[in-house]
Amino acid sequence: MSRKSSRHKGGRTGPSPAGANKPIKTLFRQALALQNQRKLPEAAGVYRQVLESDPKHLDSHNNLGNVLRDMGDTDGSIACYQNAIAIDPGYALAHFNLGNARRKEGRYEEAADCYRRMLDLRPDFAAACNNLGVTLQNLGRPDEALPWFYRAIALDARYAQAHVNLGNALRDLGRLDDAAESFRQAIKADPRFIDARCNLGSLLRAQGRLEEAMACYNAARKINAKFPLVHFGIAETLRHQGKLEAALTAFDRAIELDPKNADIHNNKGNALRLLERMDEAQACYRTVMEINPDHPDARMNFALEQPFTPDDPNFARLKAQLGQKNISEDMRTQLTFALARGCDAGGQYDNAMACFTRGNALMAKTVTFDRQAHRAMIKQIRNLFP
Repeated sequence: MSRKSSRHKGGRTGPSPAGANKPIKTLFRQALALQNQRKLPEAAGVYRQVLESDPKHLDSHNNLGNVLRDMGDTDGSIACYQNAIAIDPGYALAHFNLGNARRKEGRYEEAADCYRRMLDLRPDFAAACNNLGVTLQNLGRPDEALPWFYRAIALDARYAQAHVNLGNALRDLGRLDDAAESFRQAIKADPRFIDARCNLGSLLRAQGRLEEAMACYNAARKINAKFPLVHFGIAETLRHQGKLEAALTAFDRAIELDPKNADIHNNKGNALRLLERMDEAQACYRTVMEINPDHPDARMNFALEQPFTPDDPNFARLKAQLGQKNISEDMRTQLTFALARGCDAGGQYDNAMACFTRGNALMAKTVTFDRQAHRAMIKQIRNLFP
């Protein structure tokens, strides 16, 4: 967030000679105009001229940080925010922007501290409430995130992004109906908010309400037919409906619009696998691993069909994924079976059996196996096909 006002906060340090601030104000307004026109290198140059004249001009430190952030210079932007805070620890916007920078770096605990400091100074700042909630979500603490989203919405009932983020937290907590209502509130606040429609579509699909999900995506497509996640959502819904060829067409359109999106390639591979077009599916998984070597699903999907032996670097990556704490139980199970198949392919039979046993134990937590019913099914198959 940029400081829009040209008020010279650096003046707190002492009186200035009459008229001395006039050229600084003029330069600051020029820099702000260049920033708003997205002429970022030029804006940075003029903000630096202001700071040469007055090293304690807080708004210029803050806005220069935002310009450098938008130019991709994260370290430079952080230095600017820290300079502003060192001059005046009560300068709230610098805490907020520093929090955004830390969150972008993945330093979530530090980001949360920045947002809390901002809210100490400005309790009514809805964006800081929202961003603190998002940061707690990033830390895997959706229950702690909820009050901050509620507070952001209390401050601004039409804050559509906060409604969406609240929905995401509620979904993570298993409160699916409440999550759907939050997404609907986001759409009510901003009927053209495509992310809200896509999130609602995804939730409805997870609930098996496929026709309603498709209606969400079709409404989103009318708003922006070139939004890749709309076509991705349509493809996934068609896949769940068993309309695999139509799903592939939608996946291809999504890839055309966003060729570097690893999830789209991965899920297209899943659709191809259902069609038993294994070579094409494996090609999709290879593409995913090229785009994102640490993608959580693609290497596992590839290995389930074409195992990585223990001497393959990809086998070590699978083991590393298995050691992560934040993966789902289903993924943990599938990774274990992928390792088992790799050990088997590499001749490490004892290790393979150990992995198969672990995989079966994991699966037993979520799958109810009735031995008598299974035997009855086998007997029926033998009777039908003697």
